[in-house]
Amino acid sequence: SDEEIEQIARHFNCSLDEVGANYLRKIEGRWALKELPRRNWDCIFLEGKRCQIYSIRPKQCQTFPWWKDNLATPAAWKE
Repeated sequence: SDEEIEQIARHFNCSLDEVGANYLRKIEGRWALKELPRRNWDCIFLEGKRCQIYSIRPKQCQTFPWWKDNLATPAAWKE
């Protein structure tokens, strides 16, 4: 959300444009955190096994793995 993006900007003391350029991508018209293909598609904020923005992590992260798509079938959950 816009509020979550603003929190990330405050956390890193940077502009909204910098957050967008460095940490976000658009998927179907909505903002999402970038994932890193060279690190098995890990979130851009994941360092080792620790989230670098844990205290302000977006709702998408707070609710993982309990996403509707993950819960749709046993196979989806396993994946």
